[in-house]
Amino acid sequence: MASATVAAELLPIFEHYKLALNHLPENIKAENWAKGFSHVKDEFWALLKKLEITEVPTVGEVFNPALHEALIYEDSDQPDGTITRELKAGYTMSGELLSPAQVAVAKNQNNIEGSRPSA
Repeated sequence: MASATVAAELLPIFEHYKLALNHLPENIKAENWAKGFSHVKDEFWALLKKLEITEVPTVGEVFNPALHEALIYEDSDQPDGTITRELKAGYTMSGELLSPAQVAVAKNQNNIEGSRPSA
């Protein structure tokens, strides 16, 4: 499908753009040029949504190996298997997974080793 191919090419650019904006120093974010770059990101996301691209839900969700890639297991007060942090967004297109979300997953101190979600 041509749209999926285009999406696969656009998503890494979008992710790098978001990452760059997230690393702007706080004192610069209020400047007009920085706000303009943020507006461009919003327009880029609107285009991706027109292609029926959505982000995979992460923080607070239960880990799902069909949608998520667990990169870190961390002690947390959240229930075992709950996603505590998103490390990289994942995306679907028309319900089909394009890229899994890379996440950190909760494990409690009392957790039995074999009961953690597998990555």
